[in-house]
Parts: sequence; structure tokens; C-alpha cells
Amino acid sequence: MASALHTIATWDKDGRLLPQAFAIRHYSYVIVIAEICIIWLAARNHLSIKHAFNALPVAVRVLLGIWFALACAALFSSTSDLANATFVSARYMIHGFFLFALVHLVAAAKNFEIRLWLKLIAVGAVVYVLLLIVFCILVPNPDNFPWVLRMPSATNIRQIGNNVGILMIAPAALLLSKSKAPLLPYALALILVLSFSAWTGSRATLIGFAIGVTMGLLTTRNFTTIRNIWVGGLSAGLAALLSSLAPVPHPSFGLFRLLKTSSDQLDTSSGRVDLWAQTWNQILQSPWIGHGSGRFAREMNNLYDVDLNHPHNFILQYLYDWGVFGGAIGLILLAILGLKILQTKDASPIARFTAVTAYGAICSMALIDSPLFHPLPIAVALALIAPVFVKPQVI
Repeated sequence: MASALHTIATWDKDGRLLPQAFAIRHYSYVIVIAEICIIWLAARNHLSIKHAFNALPVAVRVLLGIWFALACAALFSSTSDLANATFVSARYMIHGFFLFALVHLVAAAKNFEIRLWLKLIAVGAVVYVLLLIVFCILVPNPDNFPWVLRMPSATNIRQIGNNVGILMIAPAALLLSKSKAPLLPYALALILVLSFSAWTGSRATLIGFAIGVTMGLLTTRNFTTIRNIWVGGLSAGLAALLSSLAPVPHPSFGLFRLLKTSSDQLDTSSGRVDLWAQTWNQILQSPWIGHGSGRFAREMNNLYDVDLNHPHNFILQYLYDWGVFGGAIGLILLAILGLKILQTKDASPIARFTAVTAYGAICSMALIDSPLFHPLPIAVALALIAPVFVKPQVI
């Protein structure tokens, strides 16, 4: 429910953004606090970070140690924006501790039920989307409201699309997995969140979700049936229909934004190619040590008048933040996590499908957008991945 709390905390239907509200929205304080609370709860339940760290393979521990040293070197390479850079750097470590905490809590639970876990996440997704819909209805002056930048819970509407895109993996997994449970509740949940995700106009979300689901289906045996796939496809079709019929408050919203963009302008990348070239130029200015996490927005704004928090590509983001060596190690660690998910054979099919889909979706989205920068989609993805590392599971 952290996504719903974050929405409430960043609720400003008049379109104004006071400094305090901007800080909450920009830094995702609610999500970070929620992660810390889960870590604290796991610590109260006898989690030892030291023991969890020592349980990792030696090579992974060495890589984490080198990454930490290089990230600190990049952080203190400049005194510019040091407080913000420190906080953003700390967020990455909190995400790691959060994964440790989730795995520990799941392992400590008696008769952990993966379906109940996914149902809770699916309920959170539905509540999140319903709150956003209510917000849209309550906007007092919709014609003059800055829709792209002022929807609650994110710094722009594309980020909201990413948030919803990761959350909707839970109802999708429940709908596609073969079971005796009725499919209608899961289908309705998927239709709601998928139609809203399409309504945000986020191409990265739809592409990443499709890639993630495809990866999950291809790598998980005994998970679904033809009937479930048909119901899932029908739900996706109804979601597309619902999204296309919904009114849009701004031209950049809507399911068919990609087609409109392709026909109306030559640059279908929405400026990403230029942004990537500018980012690469700055990477070359400090290739070995990087610029430090969290400094991209201010430095790129000063140099290129770019008002973005990240380069819309996680590979460039890591290289910019931590340099060639630190960025490469970050990418290697991310790849190791993916390989570990694929190599986990003892997990239940639904846990494996969910983990593979979440990993594939967030990495695919992050090639052209921001879900591996902002805390909410990372936290949700980790919550979807964690159960795959725990056995036995009650299906």
C-alpha cells in the first residue's frame, strides 16, 4: 500500500507544487521510509544483514565491496549537490537491504502463500489506480492543470505509467497461473490497471510489460493453460478498448500516443537519442570515476538546459553515476540477480513466473525510461522477485 500512501502524500489537485511537496515527490520519501520500515521489521524478526551478506557467493561480495568503494569515490569526487547525491546513493543500498529483508520475512513466515502475497500487491495496484482516477475527477480546473507534471506519486505521467506497469504483474500472474480459483477478479483487476497504464501514454511500460510476460511464459513450465492465456488476452483487449475510449486531458496521454507521435514528428524517440548523446559526452568527461548518483539533473540542466533526473537508459545512468568500472560492476550485479532468478528451479511456477516477469519488465522499461532510478518501481519489483528465493512455498 506504499504506492497509495505516496499518492496521498503528493496530492496537489490545484497544480501548485510547494517546495515541501516537491521534495516528497522528487525523493520518494514515503517509499524509502516504507522500505526502511520493512528492514526494521525484519531486523526485529532476527534478520542479520551481516549473516545475509556472508551467505552471498564470494565473487558477489567482492563485487559489492568494489562497487561500494567506487560509488563513494564518485560521490565525493565533487562537493556539488553533495546532500542529494548522498541520499540517492543511500537509496541503492536501502534497496539491497530491502531485498534481504523481504527474503528473510518470507522465509520466516509459516506456510507462506505466494498467491496471498500477490493478491495483496494486486489490491495495492487497484487502490493506487483508483486514487489516481479520483484525483483526475477532482481536478478543479482541468483545462489549465499541468497534467504531465502534476499527477500525484511521480514527477511526470510516464513515471506513473512505469509504476502501474510493474504493479500490474501481480494480477497478470494470478490470472495466467493455472488454478481452481475464479479468474474474474484477477481479470477485472488487470483490465483496470492495464487500461490506466495504456492511458498514461507510456510506451516503455507497455513494451516492457509485454517483454516481461513473454520471458516469464517462455521460462516457466507447468504454469498456465490455454484457457488462462485466452482470458488474459481477452482482458488485454478489453483494457485496450477501455483505454482508447477514455477521454485524455493532454495530447501526450492515451493508448495511441505512439502512433500519433510517429505520424506527427520525425523524432519518435521523444528526444532520447539527443539525450543519450549528451549523456555519453558527459560520461567521457569523467569516465573512470563518474559524477556520483543524483547529480545528473543539475549538471545536465546547467550544460544542456535538460530538465530530467536521469538519461532514460539505465546503462548510461550507471556509467554516468559511477564511471566505467563502477557502472560495469553495477550492470554485472544486476545480471547476476537475473541469472540467479533463472537458475532457481525449486520455486513454485507462479513464483518463478512472477520473478522472471518482474525482472524482465523493469529492465526492458529501464532501457528507455526510469524505473531503475525511482524507488517505487524498484521496491515493487523486489517484492515480486523475493519469493522465488524461498522454499518451500504454499501455492
